[in-house]
Amino acid sequence: MLELTLSTAQVVPLATFCLLVVIMGLIGNGLVVYSSIRYNAIKLDRISIVLVRNLAVADIISTIVVVIPTTVTYFAGRYIMGDIYCFISAHLPFISGGTNSLIVLAITAYRLRVIASPFH
Repeated sequence: MLELTLSTAQVVPLATFCLLVVIMGLIGNGLVVYSSIRYNAIKLDRISIVLVRNLAVADIISTIVVVIPTTVTYFAGRYIMGDIYCFISAHLPFISGGTNSLIVLAITAYRLRVIASPFH
């Protein structure tokens, strides 16, 4: 098992920061998804709304599978998720990071197409 050799003065700010990222990530992205589905609050065209929702869902998944285990590890002082999740979590940041990058690329390409040829 992985033991953290951090002092309390180091763990408290790191764990607090991770906890704030988890709270803001889940609440912020959850509000984007909820308000765009329930209240149609985002006034964009249909394709942009789908891309923004996908980005919010990808961020929620990234927060759940990457940031929450990191926060738990800081609070516990050691890695307690087990060997299988350790192996899986080593690859998840690359998958979620790639997904987020591709969605942002799709949003940018769509915006470029809309601006370059607005009447097609």
